[in-house]
Amino acid sequence: MSTPIAELLQWIQMEPLSAGYVPSRGAWAESEANADRRIVSLIATGGRTPGVIERYPQIRVGIFGRRGERNAAGAVADLEAFAEALMQRAQTEFKSGCLTQIRPLGDITGPGYTLEDRPWYEINFEVIV
Repeated sequence: MSTPIAELLQWIQMEPLSAGYVPSRGAWAESEANADRRIVSLIATGGRTPGVIERYPQIRVGIFGRRGERNAAGAVADLEAFAEALMQRAQTEFKSGCLTQIRPLGDITGPGYTLEDRPWYEINFEVIV
């Protein structure tokens, strides 16, 4: 049995711009080992009330750049392009495995910056299982 996070992660990894991103299920901890890595983090929230057959979990997708890239305009633009590509794909490729729909909730949030000067963007998706 596959989970909504696993299915959405697989859908994200089909996007060519996802190459080079390390996936994280849930929050990740900053460390020297991941300082030079880009990270895509997926965190599920409960979503709306389940129906008789379907469930509607919401999954926050955080796209994080490398540590210290706050002032690297090209790096921030790359993150934004990845986020935008996911938004565009959700319009045309909105099914994956056991997910009958992948729908953005609102628009892209960001850029923001972590304490370690990692740029980030976030997209909230509702998936129908």
